[in-house]
Amino acid sequence: MRLLFLLCFLVFAHLNIVIAQDTISTPAPPPDNLNRLLREREQIIKEYEYYKSQNSNFWGKKSKKDLLNIVDVLKAIINKDSEIIREINQVNLKKRVEIAAAKIQIENEKKRLESQVMDDKRVVTDNIYDLKAQIQSLQNLQKVKQKQLNEAQETLNENKANQQELQQLLAIAAVILIALVIYLVNLQRRLSRRKA
Repeated sequence: MRLLFLLCFLVFAHLNIVIAQDTISTPAPPPDNLNRLLREREQIIKEYEYYKSQNSNFWGKKSKKDLLNIVDVLKAIINKDSEIIREINQVNLKKRVEIAAAKIQIENEKKRLESQVMDDKRVVTDNIYDLKAQIQSLQNLQKVKQKQLNEAQETLNENKANQQELQQLLAIAAVILIALVIYLVNLQRRLSRRKA
């Protein structure tokens, strides 16, 4: 199936190039036989598009019958393309000079496309370089933020340690104060007893 599609594509591509060269080089209309063959091919293409759009399978995909219809239509297209190519070859035997000019034009287009590809590669490379620079900048910013976060964590840990020490000192002072109050209360009771 893929081979059939590939063959159809190659024949169609060859046909388009030959037709394009023919229309570029000669302003005269093609012979009636070629016009008839082209109209017949257009009808077959319409049939192909119709069968290609069919999805009559239970799952909404192409059934075996749909695929067979597509294959038959593609065979008809290939046969019609063969007829058209034979007709075009008969008409274009005397037009070798124009074909050479078309080839030069294609080469120029190819060179232009290659130049455009090089320009696009340069733009992509520049964009990649810019993105790498942005990534490096963000990584540096992340390192600075991480350093600040670590410093803040250290400060927080120191403050917690200081707070714990202060709470321990306050607890010791409270115990001493309570002991002093108890001692003073006991001392006052003793003094009160001695006076009494």
